[in-house]
Amino acid sequence: MNILLCLISDQHIPNLLSVHHFKPDRLVLIETGAMRKKKAVDYFLGALKVEGLDYSARCDRQSLDEEDTLDAIKTALKAVYERYPSEKWTVNLTGGTKLMSIAAYEYFKEKGARLIYISNAKPNTFLTLGPEKEEVSHHRISIQAFLAGYGFEFGKKADQIAKSEERALSWWNCARMIAAEASSEDLLSFQDSERNKARQKGYRLEAEHFSNISDELKETIDTTFNLKGLQGDADKYIVQFLTGGWLDVFLWGLLDKHKDDLGIWDIRLGIEVTKGESNNEIDIAFMFNHALHIVECKSGNQEQDPNTDILYKLEAVTRQFRALRVRSYLATMSGKVFDGTGELKKSIGNRAAIYDCTIFTKNNILLMAQSWQDSARIKEWMRLK
Repeated sequence: MNILLCLISDQHIPNLLSVHHFKPDRLVLIETGAMRKKKAVDYFLGALKVEGLDYSARCDRQSLDEEDTLDAIKTALKAVYERYPSEKWTVNLTGGTKLMSIAAYEYFKEKGARLIYISNAKPNTFLTLGPEKEEVSHHRISIQAFLAGYGFEFGKKADQIAKSEERALSWWNCARMIAAEASSEDLLSFQDSERNKARQKGYRLEAEHFSNISDELKETIDTTFNLKGLQGDADKYIVQFLTGGWLDVFLWGLLDKHKDDLGIWDIRLGIEVTKGESNNEIDIAFMFNHALHIVECKSGNQEQDPNTDILYKLEAVTRQFRALRVRSYLATMSGKVFDGTGELKKSIGNRAAIYDCTIFTKNNILLMAQSWQDSARIKEWMRLK
């Protein structure tokens, strides 16, 4: 029987990858008191189950209440080893505290176990210690599994997300053409009460509802949504697209079209992430290098947010996942992010740097629309390294 031992911590990706790669017959999970309070083992098993691996009946959980005491750690390791002393052991040293990793290395090296480690720089590569050699995992952790490892669930069902992405795919060319005009003015003009109602129930559109747009874009909108002279009935999804959702669709489709060249996967549009009473909507999410990346899209002038407070809100969302490997982006059409010279305001740039958040202004979005076939430029803009 093959046994894999994992030291449970907040950083669950190395442990998840090791289970998917080695497919052990049984798991042994060492959990500290802090991890037990966070339900880390339950979430870890849940993340495995999301991707088809159910170890709920093939798992030993070993408590470790004195994680800073070497003797206590070795006692816990001895307890689990003596349950299966004649089996083949693989020990993942990546998780837990440094002292736990040291103790596990010393104890299981004497037992002839296979000792593996994963570095942050190469999260899909297992380094076997002793006779050192590398082994690469080809499994790609999904967004749903990544989030499940922190106790979060998808608020929308898979078929709802799929339908939304199917609509977006058919509307992408229209979104690209809107982006190419790079206007921060709303595409549709409503009174506030009409706008909210239209986004919820749909609307009978007339030409006067549209702002000053090019003839080419008018023709594309007519063709895409079966309108005639910008007139006709539009359901709520069309109205939502024309009142700002086009930006989400454009960037989602752009990433999806270049996913192979960019090395990204699981690009999702409009997911809801829930945990207890917490509920967050994420405009675009994708995985790169086994890290979660999220994109917040804001079209229009954002008169209600002159200080770009959305950066604070975006940072608050990423912090909920308790993960070091989360990157964020803010795509905004607002002109309020510029200073008097047309450059990004220094205060906003500094705040974004602190949060490790990449900002796409309307100038960037225009260039993306113009260079939408250039994977190298898109990768550079996305800072995917």
